[in-house]
Amino acid sequence: MLKRTTWIVQERLHPTAGNSTIDMLEQACDEAGCALIRVDVTPCSKEMPAIPPVSAPFVFYGYTTLITNAARSPLWKSSVFFDPDLFQPSMYAQQYGDLYLNPETRTLTCEAFRAESHPTETRFFVRPNTVLTAATST
Repeated sequence: MLKRTTWIVQERLHPTAGNSTIDMLEQACDEAGCALIRVDVTPCSKEMPAIPPVSAPFVFYGYTTLITNAARSPLWKSSVFFDPDLFQPSMYAQQYGDLYLNPETRTLTCEAFRAESHPTETRFFVRPNTVLTAATST
C-alpha cells in the first residue's frame, strides 16, 4: 500500500505569494488525500519550528531557513530535497547564462574584491554565494 506524503509548509511566504499559495497547496493535498502541516518559521533562526510527529514520507516546502534547518536535523533531513552545491547564485548564473537577471555577475571572495581597484562612487550589489549547512555552521 502506497503511503500518502505529508507536506510541511512554511506558514509565512513572501507577500507576493500570499496565503493563496498555501491555500492552493492545501487544496491540492486534500484532493490527493495528503496531509499538510503549516509551520511558522522565524526568519534567520537556526532552530526547527515545532512540528507534530509525522510518519514518512514527508516533504518540506518553504524558504532557505526552513530547508537548511531541516537538512541539518537528523530527524528531518531524509525528506529534504536540497543540494548546497547547486543552491548558489554562481550555479544559477552558470546554468541560466544570458537568461540570468544579471548575466555579468561575478563570484569572488571578499579578499579578491578588496584587492581590485573600484571607483569611489561605484555601487555594488553583494550577496553570499553559499548557505550555512551542517558542515559549515558553527
